Amino acid sequence: MRFNALVLAAALAASIGLPPALADDAPAAGAANAAPDASLEPFAGKWVGPWRLGMNSGHVELVLTTDPKQPGTIAITNLVKFGDPPEPLWKVVADGKKIQFRSSGVDNSTMKVSLEFTAENELSGMIVHDGFTNLCKLTRVH
Repeated sequence: MRFNALVLAAALAASIGLPPALADDAPAAGAANAAPDASLEPFAGKWVGPWRLGMNSGHVELVLTTDPKQPGTIAITNLVKFGDPPEPLWKVVADGKKIQFRSSGVDNSTMKVSLEFTAENELSGMIVHDGFTNLCKLTRVH
């Protein structure tokens, strides 16, 4: 059963595809502009919700801004090797409907996140970390 879930998760991840801007795992140093990033405007705010992989689950708290120098943070509970404290985002790419970014956990491993709007104040997508694809659904907190 676990194998089927992993195959399905891998197929979903491949179908989304990561843009070339996310091809490199290293955070970009000093590449940010001072002007607000309009592509991030629809996503700006605080988002919360669950993540899950099989019987494992936890809580996600995502804060997104339009500031390219500090585009936001992500905190994830109960995800082995990531840690609970908020971690900064990098390589943020958005198109108004989808947003993709990376972050590093406490062990410096790279986490890739791809989310898209499924309703006005709801994002759904995947968190790929430590070789596993975790599904998540986030709701904007006003």
